[in-house]
Amino acid sequence: MQKALSIVAVAGLAASALAQTAPLRFDTVPVGLDSGVLPAPADGSKPVFSQVVETPGADWIRLWFGDTLLPEGAQLMIMSGRTGDVQYLNAQTLSEWSNSSAYFVGDSVFVDLYVPTGTAGSRVVVDRADAGLPPLDGRTICDTVDDRKLSDDPRSGRLASIGCTGWLFNNRPNTAATADHCGPNSGEVMWFSVPLRTSTGGVVPPPPKDQYAIDLSSVQNTGVSGVGNDWSVFGVFNNSTTGLAPLDAQLKTYVLATQAPPVDGRPINIIGYGVTSSPIPSAWYTVQKSHTGVLYNIVGTTLQYRTDTTGGNSGSCVLDAQDNRAIGIHTHGGCTSSATSYNQGTSINNTGWRNALLIPRGVAGGPVGAVINMLDDPPTRVDPAGGTSISVELLPDFTSAAPQPGVTLHSNDGDGWVATAMTSGGGDEYHTPFPSHRCGATVNYYFTATAANGSEVRFPPSAPDIAFHAIASGDWDLIADLDFESAPGWTVDNTGVSAGGWERGVPPATDTRGGPREDADGSGSCWTTGVTINVDLDGGPTRLVSPVYDLSAALDPYVDASLFLNSDGTADTLGVEFSADGGATWTSAGSTGPTPGWRGFTYRVADTVALTANFRVRFSLSDSGVDNTIEGGVDSFVLRDVTCADLACAPADIAEPFGVLDLADVQMFIVAFLAGDSAADLVEPFGVVDLADVQAFIASFVQGCP
Repeated sequence: MQKALSIVAVAGLAASALAQTAPLRFDTVPVGLDSGVLPAPADGSKPVFSQVVETPGADWIRLWFGDTLLPEGAQLMIMSGRTGDVQYLNAQTLSEWSNSSAYFVGDSVFVDLYVPTGTAGSRVVVDRADAGLPPLDGRTICDTVDDRKLSDDPRSGRLASIGCTGWLFNNRPNTAATADHCGPNSGEVMWFSVPLRTSTGGVVPPPPKDQYAIDLSSVQNTGVSGVGNDWSVFGVFNNSTTGLAPLDAQLKTYVLATQAPPVDGRPINIIGYGVTSSPIPSAWYTVQKSHTGVLYNIVGTTLQYRTDTTGGNSGSCVLDAQDNRAIGIHTHGGCTSSATSYNQGTSINNTGWRNALLIPRGVAGGPVGAVINMLDDPPTRVDPAGGTSISVELLPDFTSAAPQPGVTLHSNDGDGWVATAMTSGGGDEYHTPFPSHRCGATVNYYFTATAANGSEVRFPPSAPDIAFHAIASGDWDLIADLDFESAPGWTVDNTGVSAGGWERGVPPATDTRGGPREDADGSGSCWTTGVTINVDLDGGPTRLVSPVYDLSAALDPYVDASLFLNSDGTADTLGVEFSADGGATWTSAGSTGPTPGWRGFTYRVADTVALTANFRVRFSLSDSGVDNTIEGGVDSFVLRDVTCADLACAPADIAEPFGVLDLADVQMFIVAFLAGDSAADLVEPFGVVDLADVQAFIASFVQGCP
């Protein structure tokens, strides 16, 4: 039986704000947990020590460890008592985390220690805990209206506990930038995919898989910062639970400009984690938001722009939205309703910052040598016959020597990697069509180039283990494509719902409880848990159920949907379920916890249920807590299927009875292919029986080609 260790907050600790920071507020409380030195276990599959640590009423909790001993193979498992999110720590990763845990939603965590059979000398000591407090308000924006919108840019993260923004750049796997007055200092952590806060502004940390400890040995900054000279470059360790570098998880970085642009009224975009105040919902407080203004002026190494920012935006990337280049670091507020006011940042022309970029330290590693930047969003569908175009830029890693010319696309549909040399389009741009791939297959792909020193550069960095993904298909067969301006056949099933069941309509733009203020696709309407302002779900479940769709002839269908959930930091999730029998039985296809606003999700139907004529989808949500604010949303519903009809048919009917494609043709092709027989030589280059013939046969057979 685990015994809860309950702690009462006794001391306040909150770092003072500098420039536009928004520090987390918390009490530091003593814990005094000590397992003592533990004997060797007889069964390593069971924890040798278990304890619950509580800080009653806290928004979040973070542990700080003392003289903890983790011998080889020993592992701490820390789990949120509210959401079930888990972090694993061994001796190395505990050191990387400066002897702390991740941040966990709620006021309690389970601490379990696992030690290999026969290994003695383990120990767990927890000295203190940080217990999260509610936020304080404050803002400085341009003009009189806070025009920022919720965003979910994977390049930008929040620094906790200082309360700044940091961002990834130039394909460097473990490197980020922020402002000097943001540190980072001991124990700082970088958060990605930060969920909406609670309806009252309580912090909801992301799961530990999206939290990264900062390597203090990697930090380079000005030391004494001021306007125009306020920068910091630092490295973050791989995630202690997933083992991934930030870039391998986020798959996107900003690209640094080589110099500041001219002052010509160009748009400036700033994405960061600024505070909010009424009438903006408390749930938006220090979660990611975006705003675009104009470049106002450049004075020396100081950028000036009329783009909305508030406390918490310090360290944000200043993005030249015209050229899509990072031109600086946002550091100071000052914009008001005056047309001549502005916010300020440090320009990429700052010599100290430029020099630091060339000599990264710690886990930030050496210069990458080359930056491979995709010019468009990564394609998620490629034509099986080949021809889907993709374009990239090949750039030096800031002021490094120019990389050697040439980029190679590597793609794999399960039959092995195919290398395709990309064609120079002049300047830094390279492009190529994808080669042909087996229809219906998942195509993994990545890029390589060669740095000036001859070393290979990959994007993503850990390719091929981490790669982009697409489906080999002709134009999608859209079985359903709904923006929910209408919803024929969709129904709502409420059980125990007293308020806030699924309703279709235009969400209220003045909602202050943390629900969606607009739909996902801009059409106007969506499904939400209560369209009336400040009405949320009470009770449940409420279930949004689709009509029946016939998938009996489908090849490989997928469901796409935009989902929204603010669950007040509880363990409540928005569930997605599929039925193959018209709704008689249901199987979970997945679920999501709190989101950073609207977020797109994709589910492969065949991974969950059989393809039948009676397919249905439903979205389910409950308020399982006591008077919690639960706000959900569903929009942009698409049910799409793979098509292979656009492929040119190869002669797949090679065995009797002719006129029918059946198993005999498959068997005949296999025999002919293994023998190198011309009967298997279906496509160019003729005279050679190779993988291209196999791909052509499979694609033609799937289509029913003659």
